[in-house]
Amino acid sequence: MKYTEYLKYKIENPNKVILVKAGNFFHTFDVDALILELLLGYKVTVKKEIKVGFPLSSIERVKEALENKNIDYFIAFDNQRKEFDSNSYLQYKDKVSERYACIEKYKHILEKLDLYASNKDEKTDIINEIYAILK
Repeated sequence: MKYTEYLKYKIENPNKVILVKAGNFFHTFDVDALILELLLGYKVTVKKEIKVGFPLSSIERVKEALENKNIDYFIAFDNQRKEFDSNSYLQYKDKVSERYACIEKYKHILEKLDLYASNKDEKTDIINEIYAILK
């Protein structure tokens, strides 16, 4: 549900980092997640989607980091937005585009592994080896 909500807002705001509230956390996905990883060192998780999550208490830190780089953002929870007269979002999107492409390939490999790995441990070992190569 969070990802669907993210996509809805992303279509409306393609050149903004979209932050979606879910319980006591905010999440963002895809390229936006990689931008937060780059700016703040947040851990990216990769399953069906590329995701970064952080607690509600960190929202000011995230907003400050985005604003310091003049990156437009939209917070889906309260329709809060910040817009700059720059193309910083696109510049940061370009910075993470190669990593995004690698992760998309990794996700494709995950789908194939679901067909062939005999157990979870075997799959995890293979995934970790592949991820290390792609990183």
